[in-house]
Amino acid sequence: EFSGGNSTLTMGQGHFRDLLVTNPGTGTLTLSGTPFFRNMNFTGFNGTWTTGGAPHMTGDYTLSAGMTITGDHAIQFDGTAGVQNVTTNGVSSSTGYIFNANGATFKINGNTVSLGLVTHVGGTSGALDASNITWTAKRFQFSGSAAGGTGVVDLTNSTLTTINDTNAWILSGPCIFTGSELISSNSSANPKTFS
Repeated sequence: EFSGGNSTLTMGQGHFRDLLVTNPGTGTLTLSGTPFFRNMNFTGFNGTWTTGGAPHMTGDYTLSAGMTITGDHAIQFDGTAGVQNVTTNGVSSSTGYIFNANGATFKINGNTVSLGLVTHVGGTSGALDASNITWTAKRFQFSGSAAGGTGVVDLTNSTLTTINDTNAWILSGPCIFTGSELISSNSSANPKTFS
């Protein structure tokens, strides 16, 4: 547990049960290496989280509306069963998400996801439920069985926008886009909308 305040905590590589960040202070949490967590919960935290490493988690991920996320390492979700909840509370992030779908269902809660890097869904089985979301990222890449084998990628009634990436859309296998809008926005070209 990191009680925030105005303090600084740096964590390196290792396996940890849960990361619970409490106290609505303006502290700084920095992760380096490849830390593994079950759950990460930032509820009430108004500080800065820097992803100096590539964190992995098998449980729920909850952000606080008042926090800031910086760094250039993707957050990896590795659940193998049940539902793994991702609750962004509208927080923008310079990082990306990687969903390693090997049996779990990844459920995006809230209505806005804004990422600076790639969103990738891969793995052998499982599902991503990202319906009713306004989602912005550098690239969306859905591949492997999660996007067309035993798994499902559900983007029903969502708006997905890619920004400044040559390979903005990489889709391997069917996805559910009912009522969705796909927008490719590039600084050197007019936005392209598929709906």
